Amino acid sequence: MKANELRIGNWVQTTEGYKRVAELDKYGIAYHMTFDAVKLALCKYLKPIPLTEEILLKCGFEKIEEEFDGHTDLHYILKVDSFCTLVLCDDFSFSFQDEKLKEQICVKNDTLNSVHRLQNLYFVLTGEELEIEL
Repeated sequence: MKANELRIGNWVQTTEGYKRVAELDKYGIAYHMTFDAVKLALCKYLKPIPLTEEILLKCGFEKIEEEFDGHTDLHYILKVDSFCTLVLCDDFSFSFQDEKLKEQICVKNDTLNSVHRLQNLYFVLTGEELEIEL
């Protein structure tokens, strides 16, 4: 991982398990191991946490299954505010639905497949942190 992908508060996978970023610099991050102990890790030793159904549901997503031509489409939706809903497909492609116009705006050539990317997108959309405990 690269330090510029992360923000303070993002969840990452370390050798000690899932940890929250406490501090950042261009070489690595510091994360809390216990209440008052902090450890520094180089970003090259950190891994993104893959999104799973369990994590999406913990974040407040709703699971939607729709039948089309004999197969089931699986989506997860999260109402961001009264104007916008985030739609995540099972292949981790995503789009935004305008709640007023009921139109979807697709994001091409990008996926939302890790916890820190979801946290960052949510912050950009709302200006608030996505509440999640792993």
